[in-house]
Order: sequence, then structure tokens, then C-alpha cells
Amino acid sequence: MRIQVDGPHDGQPVLAAGPAPGDARGVVVLAHGRGGSAEEMLHLGRELGDDLALLAPQAAGHTWYPYSFLAPLERNEPWLSSALDALGQVVASAGSPERVLLVGFSQAHASCPSSSPATRRGTGAPRC
Repeated sequence: MRIQVDGPHDGQPVLAAGPAPGDARGVVVLAHGRGGSAEEMLHLGRELGDDLALLAPQAAGHTWYPYSFLAPLERNEPWLSSALDALGQVVASAGSPERVLLVGFSQAHASCPSSSPATRRGTGAPRC
């Protein structure tokens, strides 16, 4: 799977491990922090057991957005919007929100609660 969003994260890969989401006990979306990688997050996710579907998106340039989360939002655009859309797309592809756990490390954790399209609509979201 590849991310299909506007902005810098378009075309980035989403690595997967474990059973297919529909056959798994649940789905864990693992988002790396600045300088990290999807492969590192899959390695961590494999410690959770072999009955979970794991999805790990790769940020462009190993960063979801270029500046601190304390910087004005405009300064991190278009990276931030692209990151939120990318994470939201991966979560949406994972199935029912009740079966999805979104895990974000460092920079990705700062984006976690707002990355779900359901969160943006106020209709429910995966757990972060």
C-alpha cells in the first residue's frame, strides 16, 4: 500500500506485518517519530503478538513535519496537513475504529488524536 494524499507524504509506503486486518484480533497502526522509520515501528509492533495486523506508514524524509510542534501551524505546512491526511488514510484502511489502535512515537504521537478522519468529524476514532 502507498499513501495517496496531497503534499510531501504522497506516495510513501505503508509496511504491513501479521495477519490481514479482517483476520486479526485487532489492528495496530504504528507511526514513527522524527528520524525513525516504518521498519523500526514494525519491529516494535511484532513484540505485541502474532495475532495483530500491523500497519506502519513511512513519513517522507523520516519526518512528519519539519519544525517543532510548538511552532506556528502555518510554519509546518504543507507537511502537517499531509501527515494528518496520511495517518487518517492508514487508519481508515484498517477497518472498524473499535478494532484499531493508533500508536505514535514522539513526533507522530503529537499528531495521533487529530489524525483520524472520524476525529475530525467528531464521530468516533481509534484509540491513541
